Formats: sequence, structure tokens, C-alpha cells
Amino acid sequence: MARRFEDKRLRDAARDQPCTFRIPGVCCGDPATTVLCHDRRGLFAAGMKPDDFNGAHGCHTCHGVMDRRDKLPDGGWVSAEDAAFYWNRAKAETLRNLFDRAILCVTDGDDTKAGGTE
Repeated sequence: MARRFEDKRLRDAARDQPCTFRIPGVCCGDPATTVLCHDRRGLFAAGMKPDDFNGAHGCHTCHGVMDRRDKLPDGGWVSAEDAAFYWNRAKAETLRNLFDRAILCVTDGDDTKAGGTE
């Protein structure tokens, strides 16, 4: 099995960013609580953590719901269908945020050039 990809810069980049999950009735909206939330769907072994590129920026309260540590306000767990929606949106918005802030860039393999194409 490949070694887990970890990058402190990706985790640190979540600091003070808006929550990209924005779960209605859950999201606290406080960027001071935002961290890189790892998408654990599909990982069945206890203690396994996904790569740092497999995550999204989330506030403390949304993170708890998405990690299934906390329940929704109605007392239930987030459904698999809703979780998929929130993860897909959050990951796309997080990637855009990282790209716009030049934390993530696309290259052609030549380290002297970086950025997107027109």
C-alpha cells in the first residue's frame, strides 16, 4: 500500500477560511474554527486517515457531523446521499480556493512554469 500523502501546507491553508460544507442548521460560520477535514468514506479500518489532498475546509460543527462524531439537529446522522453532496461541493470549492490563493497550481512538469492555461 502506498504511503499516506501528508502536507502541512495543505492543512495550514485551511486556517481562517470559510467552511465549504455549510450544512444548514449545523454550520457555525466561524472561519476561526476551520480545519482541513479528511474524507474518510470508503476507509473501513480504524485509525486510517486519508491523504491530505482528499479533504475540504470545514468549520468545527460541520466537521463533527461529516466525521459522524456529532448528529444533525434533528438527532439523526447525515445520510450517505447528503454526505456525498456536501463532500463533492466542499472539495470543489476547497480546490478552487487553494488554486486562487496559489497554494495549489498546475504545471506541465517544468518547475520553472506554473499556473493555469487560458
